[in-house]
Amino acid sequence: TVSCNDDVAKKRALDPKAFRAPVTNAFKLTEPKPIEWQVIDPDSIDIPQTYPLDIDKLPSQPFIINEFKPVNPPMEESPLDWDPNDRMKLEFDTIPIEKKISILPTPVVTQMDRPQKLEGTTSVLLQLSRNQGLPGNDIRKIIQNKDGTFWIATFDGGLSLYNGNELYTYDY
Repeated sequence: TVSCNDDVAKKRALDPKAFRAPVTNAFKLTEPKPIEWQVIDPDSIDIPQTYPLDIDKLPSQPFIINEFKPVNPPMEESPLDWDPNDRMKLEFDTIPIEKKISILPTPVVTQMDRPQKLEGTTSVLLQLSRNQGLPGNDIRKIIQNKDGTFWIATFDGGLSLYNGNELYTYDY
């Protein structure tokens, strides 16, 4: 092996006798092979269809570049409907429903970390998961009260009330 610090390699690089002249090789073509053509009966080919195009009959509307034209009205905004159950209005007079009232159990109060910026994102997406103290990662719904607290319903951890510091978890 030769390394950059090898004195012999440095001496060879400076010695003009160490270089060999390049050898020129003539370009050689391969042996020619005959091309085998497939003959197709001209009657088996479909006649191409042509369609007349009369440019004068195309619809057109004259315009002037500096002419003012009113802009179309903007698109209507509609909120995303994440809960399809809201679409169907129930008439409770016609459906027999048995109501049950239950008292929430005493909550488990835990100190919860603030939601963190989600790693690997360029926008400000916040992560709220078990890492911050939530009882489950699969959040079903979040509703904010008028006082700024949040009710968080999870699939596997129950119902939680988050006030910005403490998390009250009702597991029933």
